[in-house]
Amino acid sequence: RVPICLMKWMVGVALLAGGLSGDARADEPDLGQLRAIGAQAVPARDAWDQCTASVVRAELGSKTPAEDVAEEALRRCIDREGRLISVLARGIGRQKARTVVGELRNLQRESLISVIEELRQKERR
Repeated sequence: RVPICLMKWMVGVALLAGGLSGDARADEPDLGQLRAIGAQAVPARDAWDQCTASVVRAELGSKTPAEDVAEEALRRCIDREGRLISVLARGIGRQKARTVVGELRNLQRESLISVIEELRQKERR
């Protein structure tokens, strides 16, 4: 089984590649450059994941709805999200980086909700 965070990252890179392929210009990165940009962004992406996970861990035992916990985690980790945008922006430009991270944010939110619900169900058993 592929970990959720790795799947999200792969989807993000695919979005990045797909977003560029339909509108390719000479000054845009090729697939090799996209891989390099993705590799450079891994530490920033990992820091964002670790931050949101720490917020979720702290709130698992609460009665707060999973959706609210996920939103709080994303809100409290906005600085890590910004760092990821900055790293990606060096390779693809700020607007495309914001678009990619916006999509990743949506995936992150959905994944956090799923994980919270799954872990809470396990605790109830």
